[in-house]
Amino acid sequence: MSYRERLIREHAERLREGVYDGEPDAVAPFAEYLAEQGSLGHGVTEIKADMTVADLVDAYLKSGAAQLELSAWARIVAEDAQEDAEMRMAG
Repeated sequence: MSYRERLIREHAERLREGVYDGEPDAVAPFAEYLAEQGSLGHGVTEIKADMTVADLVDAYLKSGAAQLELSAWARIVAEDAQEDAEMRMAG
């Protein structure tokens, strides 16, 4: 595995862990991604007035598709961040 690939994998893993740990800096962008995909709220059987976006993400994480979707999102974000870092260094 190349150094670049290792950086991407490590970043993606931190993002996944952050979402599972409920870290706002990870949950918010993942929630935005789920909203764009039309998946935010999947797994919620009853919407309550006091539910937060974090609650919706937590419910989604308990659904069957969550692992794949979270991994795909984290990989995309990590690759984009790595490309941005490489562009800044080059230029």
